[in-house]
Formats: sequence, C-alpha cells, structure tokens
Amino acid sequence: MGAPSSPYRWSITSNSDDLNERLGRYIFDVSQSSIEHHGRFVLATSGGSLPKSFASALARAVSSGLNLRTECWHVFYADERHVALDSADSNHAATLLALGGAPWWRATMHPIDPSLPLDACADAYSGEVLEHVIDGAFDLVLLGMGPDGHTASLFPGHPLLADPTLRVAPISDSPKPPPSRVTLTLPLINASRAVAFVALGEGKAAQVASIAAGSTDLPSALVRQSSPGGVTWFLDPPSASLLPSAK
Repeated sequence: MGAPSSPYRWSITSNSDDLNERLGRYIFDVSQSSIEHHGRFVLATSGGSLPKSFASALARAVSSGLNLRTECWHVFYADERHVALDSADSNHAATLLALGGAPWWRATMHPIDPSLPLDACADAYSGEVLEHVIDGAFDLVLLGMGPDGHTASLFPGHPLLADPTLRVAPISDSPKPPPSRVTLTLPLINASRAVAFVALGEGKAAQVASIAAGSTDLPSALVRQSSPGGVTWFLDPPSASLLPSAK
C-alpha cells in the first residue's frame, strides 16, 4: 500500500467513504493509545477542507460503534487566522460547523484569543499549548497541504521555516488572506508523536510525488519526524496518481 522507497506511510483511499473509515480508525487508534498512556489526547488540527474530513471521519467511527471518549480530548489548531472566532475565515468556526453539534462531541476546544494583538495572541497560545501537551509534544497533528505545498501557515520561502526556536508563531504577511495568523512551527509539529496529512485531488499529485521522492523544497516536505507514530498521508487516487510504486 504505497511507495516502498518513501519514508512516509501512504494510505490511498478509493472514495470518500473509504477515506472516512480509514481516517476515523486512525484517529481512534492514536487517541485511545494516548488516553491509555497519559489520560488525555492532545490534538492539533487544521483548516481549509480538513474540518469536513475530520468531522466526517469521526462521525463514521462513532457510527461503526467506536467509543472515541472525546471527553478526554483537547483540540488545538495547527494554524488559525487572527479573526473573530465566529468569522467565516476562522478555522475554529469551520470545525464547529463541520461537527454540527454532534451529541458525542465532548472535547475541550482551545481556540486562540483574537482580542489580543497578534504577537500577544501567539504568545498566549504558545503558553496554552505547552500547558496541555505531554512532554512538549502533541499526540497527533492533522494537516492539509495547499497547492503551493504549504501546510499550517508555513509558506514556501518564509523565514518561519528556518526558525529553530519558536513553537507557536505569529505571521503577519501570509500570502493567502487574511494575512495575520497564528501557526504551529516545524519544531513543534515534528516533535509530535504522530502526524497525518489529508491531501486529495489531482491538484496535489505533483507535490505528493515530489515529497515522496525526497524533495525538501516544500514546507510540507519538511514535516518529518522519527517518533513511532511517523507521518501518514491519506490520499485519493488522483492525488496519488504520480506515485510510481503506489497501488
């Protein structure tokens, strides 16, 4: 199930139902292991199209009889726009909308405080993250990938990619609107116990193939870590179409 020469795990799904089943089971397995080991599951998730995939995968897991124990979950955001939490641009708002008031959802949500100035907002979020993660690491970070290869709010050529010190950073010059954001950085993402990408559609195929071949030109390619959870990519046939050994 994938390209043997790649350092990543590839999960190539056949359709949306297959994606929801695989992703839901994956999140369930990581979450339950985390709860068993340290009593909670600390997750960071992203925006874009990911809230819908995230919510659909969890709903599929619940409908199949799995007990997610979401009362033990703490949910942060891999990146967030510095906007009101009820704004159409807010990843927090998008996540809540996708979940749709699910009766099984008991997780503690950790949005940013957009009433603070951007730098102070990032500092406060960094403190909140470090207060909740275990040994400085998220249990799981769920990421998407943009057509330019960006992930979270880490964009090609941006100085944040080379900063070894910041764990949570403000960004005021995002090439995608809105320009002001708060983002996890590579040191914190790469310290996570597990990382998963969801990258769907033909528009991601070239970037996926480049990353599989070992390129480090794209921000998403810099998400590499050696923890047991590793980096798993959930793809569909179009996004996997240029992986030479993928089946």
